[in-house]
Formats: sequence, C-alpha cells, structure tokens
Amino acid sequence: MEPDQKILLDAMGAFNLMSWPLPLVTNVAGLVVVVACIAHRFQTARLIFGILAGMCMVSAIFTSQLHGALALAPFLTLMSVIQGTAFLLVAVGCDPPPQPRFSSSWYSIAGLTIMLVVLCLYPFLGSWAGYHWPRIAFLGIQPVPTMMFTIGVLLQICRSRVWKFMIVPLLWMVLVALTWRDKGMFHDSIAFAPLALGLIYVWPRRMRN
Repeated sequence: MEPDQKILLDAMGAFNLMSWPLPLVTNVAGLVVVVACIAHRFQTARLIFGILAGMCMVSAIFTSQLHGALALAPFLTLMSVIQGTAFLLVAVGCDPPPQPRFSSSWYSIAGLTIMLVVLCLYPFLGSWAGYHWPRIAFLGIQPVPTMMFTIGVLLQICRSRVWKFMIVPLLWMVLVALTWRDKGMFHDSIAFAPLALGLIYVWPRRMRN
C-alpha cells in the first residue's frame, strides 16, 4: 500500500467513524438533490445549492485533517471552501438562482448518470478494490465523490455562465486523473468520465462569454 493511500484511507476511516451518521445524512441529501432535479415542478434551486454548499464545506473539514500529511491538503481545503462559498452565495443571493432541471439533452442525461453512479455505486467501488468500512469515500464527506456529483448537478443547468462553477470541480478531476494510479485508488479512475464531460460542456460556453 502506498504511503499516501494509507494516509487517505486512514483519514476516511477516522472521519467516517467520528462523524457517523453524517455519511448517511449526506447520502440522503444527495438523493434529495437527484429528486429535485428530476421533479422540478417547484423552484428547488436554493435547496440544491444549499445542500451542495454544505457538502463542500464538510469536504473542506475532511481535507483539513490531512494538513501536514499531504502536501496539497491546504490547497484542496481552500478549493472546497471556495466552491462551498460560491454555492452558498448562489443559494441566498441570486434571485432567482439557476435551476438544475433534468431534460432529454445528452448533457442532462450524462449528468444524472454521474449523480446516480456517485450516490449508488461509488462507495461499493472502494469495497471491490479492497477498501472496506469505515475506509469508504462517501458523497458529501470526501471531496472526490462530492466534486463528481457537483459536475453532474451543474450539467443539469442550461444557463451558459454556469461554466464558472465548474472550475473547481474540474481542477479536482484533473488532480484525481493525474494521481489515482500512483496512490493506488483505482476506483477513482472513473473521474475521467466527469472530467471529459465537464470539459466538453464548458469549452463552447467559455468561448461565448
């Protein structure tokens, strides 16, 4: 086992045990976001962005434990705080905030697929790779599944300027794509999918703005 891998897995295990049942709460919150994106009869954007803000802040608390153990930990914590703050400002300051809505577009379908994979499959990928409870990465606790899920939600929004909210999650996916093999976190190789989709989604919108 690589040293960084052991550090990450030990941190996951300690945080999950210390914060239980928070991993269960964040997964229920993720399910609420999925339902809100699909059943968009009501204006649920404030709820969705409020939940995402909370997840990002919890992820920042998790990565703050790694300060001194991983060189990039302060930078990773800062990225999660920035993303969480941006979502909180959208939730309370935009009138109206952009509404994530599931549609028949391939962006939306791909985004929903990412959300469901993170919510339903991602924790088990770690188990298949040999990382068992409590050393499991949960949505809303650990940053990688949280940022993947965030990309899935943002793919549900049709406004062109939403690409700005993709910057931090895509930086996360680039980092994961570059390091998953060295750290032995082979289940994180699925980060290539949201990274590719996010870049395809962002590039034409960036060029128009």
